[in-house]
Amino acid sequence: MDFQDDQLLNTAFHDTRIAIDFTKYKEARGERWKNVKFLTYWIDPILHNLVGKSIPATDARSVMQEATRLGLILFLCKLRQISGQLGIETKLFVVKLKTLLLYGGLDVYLKSLEPMLVWIVVFGMVESWNVDERTWYIEMMANLALEMNLASWAAVVGLAKEVLWIDKVFDSELEKCREQFDGQLLFMSY
Repeated sequence: MDFQDDQLLNTAFHDTRIAIDFTKYKEARGERWKNVKFLTYWIDPILHNLVGKSIPATDARSVMQEATRLGLILFLCKLRQISGQLGIETKLFVVKLKTLLLYGGLDVYLKSLEPMLVWIVVFGMVESWNVDERTWYIEMMANLALEMNLASWAAVVGLAKEVLWIDKVFDSELEKCREQFDGQLLFMSY
């Protein structure tokens, strides 16, 4: 992923990919990686840098950059939760992302960066599981799937995995959304 002149996102994605490679290395060796040490040295520095620097959404490009920043924050927060960090509250970011996507204009996103948009909405959907925005994210994901000719749940997940993903970790989290998504996609298809 290249955001040209956006050093914040380029660095965050680069560092996150290195952290993901570390998890794969540890998994391959049968070693545990979900712990406080992993959070402290790998995830927290990336997350703290992203949280403190919002991107003013003034045009289509900056809207997508800010949506990407929020999606990456949700991704990293989910990693923190999975690694045992308690008290991670993401509702503010879920609501901010929904507002940005709702008023930013979907057509802006569909013209480019389609896998990124699916990935962003997937993490909004996962993190909205216990908040009021859940239905909106399910509908948004089904809308995107139809617009992008993604005929199944597997196609949506496959596209999201092209951006950033850790198998076994996010697959189980995402499975919670599958039934509602399938129902919504079927409903919207007719």
